[in-house]
Amino acid sequence: MATKRKTGNDISEDPIPNKKLKNQEETEDEQNSVPGDTAKLPDLPDEIIHHIVRLLCIPIQTAAGMSLLSKQWAALFSSLNLDEGDTTRGLCKSDQLVQAHRKFINFLERYLEFRQRDNYTLHKFRLRMIRYTSSKVSTEDSTRLVDKWLSFAIERRVKEIDISFKIGHGVRYYCLTLQTLSNAKSITSLKLENIRIMGSASTPTGYSTSCFPSLKTMSLSSVKFSPGCQIFSQLISGCPSIEYLEIYSCCFHPEMKISSSSLKSLTVMHCKSKAFQVETMNLEYFRFYSNHSILESIHLSECLNLKRINISARWLKNFVSFGWKDSVVARINTPTVPKFTIFTPAK
Repeated sequence: MATKRKTGNDISEDPIPNKKLKNQEETEDEQNSVPGDTAKLPDLPDEIIHHIVRLLCIPIQTAAGMSLLSKQWAALFSSLNLDEGDTTRGLCKSDQLVQAHRKFINFLERYLEFRQRDNYTLHKFRLRMIRYTSSKVSTEDSTRLVDKWLSFAIERRVKEIDISFKIGHGVRYYCLTLQTLSNAKSITSLKLENIRIMGSASTPTGYSTSCFPSLKTMSLSSVKFSPGCQIFSQLISGCPSIEYLEIYSCCFHPEMKISSSSLKSLTVMHCKSKAFQVETMNLEYFRFYSNHSILESIHLSECLNLKRINISARWLKNFVSFGWKDSVVARINTPTVPKFTIFTPAK
């Protein structure tokens, strides 16, 4: 029989039923708990956890430790952001930077071993290494480790790859072969900075396979290509679905040639070459800037869908274009070109 309400400000019922309810909830919590689970993280939607990680700028080392505590947090590692800059902030002495680089390499080794034990797919792989040293031993260690991480990312069907190295005087470039990426069928975006792309000795000149059938976007910055072979042409021809291509501060000998039926946007900035040949029937936007005196010619062929063009080349000597339409918006600054040769399709 319940106790009657008391007069005055006390309007609560008998507190005994509340105590029974509280004890019942505690018993259910104990039954639902996992034995040995000493560190439980809150069960939150993935979107909220992603937002928390971004706001707090949690370093990858800390996030890796969190993934050990909760499968829910571990599943968030579909995007890997391995940035050496997180470990060198505030350091200025050379010996401190060397030590920090060694710690970063050791961490990459351990974390790769940890990730190889899970089965999570990988959406994005981003690597920033700011001390790719000229020491032969250290460079070999770094190269071997980068190769392992690339192989791991490709095995997990990664969609985006973003690799950048800080290069200093006398520092060797990381060498990437097309053979390393031959199984990267799932990649949709590729960004490379300060690396060297090498050809395979077993691949004949002019031969190409569809290395990146799903690739839509590619950005190359300060990338070197093996001399004496058509590595760049092989790379482009291996991307049958590419739509956006950006090239910054690259060297091509003796010329750069791009041939693609899918490319829609092309940006070429600060690149060194005597001649640039572009044959892209679906190209809509072309931007070009060069201040190199060796530049002699730019040839645009079969650009029937071109809508905007922006060219600034101080030392350009010859410009030829085939296939413009009347609706092209062109902004061209080439003070040394005596005349332009532009052929438009017959109506």
